[in-house]
Amino acid sequence: MGLFGGSFTFRKFRVIDEIPREFQQNLPTALARFAFRDINPQTNPEYSIGWVPPFDPLDKNLAVEKVVLGKYILLGIRRDKKNVSAPMLKAQTTEALRAKRRERNGRKLSKEETNEVREQVKDALLRSISPVTNFYEMAWNYETSEVYFSSQAAKACGEFSELFEETFKLSLEEINLVTRTEDYITDKGLGLELIDLEPANFGA
Repeated sequence: MGLFGGSFTFRKFRVIDEIPREFQQNLPTALARFAFRDINPQTNPEYSIGWVPPFDPLDKNLAVEKVVLGKYILLGIRRDKKNVSAPMLKAQTTEALRAKRRERNGRKLSKEETNEVREQVKDALLRSISPVTNFYEMAWNYETSEVYFSSQAAKACGEFSELFEETFKLSLEEINLVTRTEDYITDKGLGLELIDLEPANFGA
């Protein structure tokens, strides 16, 4: 699956902060804090994202020995999201408002009461549907600071970066053509700014 077997697509990142000395000591606490938790109607009724063991997204035991392999940290990222159909929400809210007005003998509801009815309908719909689950993978070489993430999607990469930085308190930078060019300029001591470079027409 993904990074850990077969063909895959990925985006490459690097950690740009220095890893603190107590990193390994704090790793179990950090993983436990940001481990995946099921959607909860009271705390996170629509969306949940967190770390899971890399080879089993249903495993709730995120032990360090399952994710650290030599100089690599291998983790899965599970994201669950419930999407309420807008037409269904509108239809059921309209019906609920009619029923509420009948209870009041036709008396009009205030804006606050209307919003409350809508939220009640939405909560009921969320409880009745199953979430859509997405699973991604991450491989982090903490000696070279290279990080591989098994998706090209901008939204998924953004969610991953945010989760990574919140968990490990380290900043990520995507490695792309721009960063590679800037690194080359720096390594060669060219004293240039990327914005100052002029495009070249190789077909001329």
